[in-house]
Amino acid sequence: MTKVDVIIPSKNKGWVYPLIIWRDKFKERNIEINIKDNTKDYLSSKPDVVIITSRYYSDHNTISEDLLLNDVDNYKGVGSKVIFYDLSAASGSKMLHLIKYVDLFLKRQIFKDKDIYKNGFYGKQQYRIWSKKENLNLDSCSEEEQKKIKIGWNLGYRDFSTPLFVLFNRSFKPFWRETKYKSPNRPKPITCSFRGSLNTGHGGQRTKGVEILKSLDNSRFITGPKLNKKDFYKEMSDSKVVFSPFGHGEICYRDIEAFVHGAILIKPDISHIETFPNLFIENKTYLPCSWDLSDLEELLTDIDRNYKNYQDIAIQGQDIFKKISNDFDLFYNHFFKIIENV
Repeated sequence: MTKVDVIIPSKNKGWVYPLIIWRDKFKERNIEINIKDNTKDYLSSKPDVVIITSRYYSDHNTISEDLLLNDVDNYKGVGSKVIFYDLSAASGSKMLHLIKYVDLFLKRQIFKDKDIYKNGFYGKQQYRIWSKKENLNLDSCSEEEQKKIKIGWNLGYRDFSTPLFVLFNRSFKPFWRETKYKSPNRPKPITCSFRGSLNTGHGGQRTKGVEILKSLDNSRFITGPKLNKKDFYKEMSDSKVVFSPFGHGEICYRDIEAFVHGAILIKPDISHIETFPNLFIENKTYLPCSWDLSDLEELLTDIDRNYKNYQDIAIQGQDIFKKISNDFDLFYNHFFKIIENV
């Protein structure tokens, strides 16, 4: 039996949702998963592998490195292999300098061109490569360290049945309701909607997207401040299209919520990344637009006029998400490779 401990704060346990709901199935295949909110029992636990998450060590995106390095030493001292999971949103990393201390370095998604982690993007930076304002002087990694960078899993493996929190029954075992999907074939009076904060719109995509939506017919193209969850999901279900620009990272909750609520997902092209599960298939599960949104207005106008020509994208996006998010074998095989690599 391979023993795997995962260290993550209780408030962030949504990130290990598949490890919790499928824990018994993992055990049937000789992998024991233990989800913990601290590292105190490393001596008694002595896991074969420990996954320490950035959320456990971070406060407002600042890592407590002394605590992390002390824990790495402790776990390695009892024979554990150590995986660091950088849960920050972008494909780049502000934490790459930590890679030298651990056996594997996971990201939700990674650049297809891994040399960006060594050399930056066009020699400038490797964090949010779509943002001209964010030319950070980040640590790079060596060619050997680059081999440690692997894909974890993205927001497709979060619980979308009970937003932002997990229900518990009296025995304190996790309990989730089934996700309530909205049919892509339901009447959709809104052509496109976007709600969200503009202050996270790195590279100006959100601001530009709002300007485009406001320039179109405001009875069918909706934008504005955030709504409560109930109204937000109702508006999304009534929309033919959900526009999802980059924010802190390339992939966000809105992408998956679009699949759940039966809308066509339009987002800036993400062909530069690899991620798991691969829910983002160009012109099949989502429609890509350019990073500068120069083609967005034309695309939205055509969908407004010829919706039936695009409706299959909403149908396929939802169908593929349903299939993948419930496929234990798919997740198990991916997770097993991570453990095997370490």
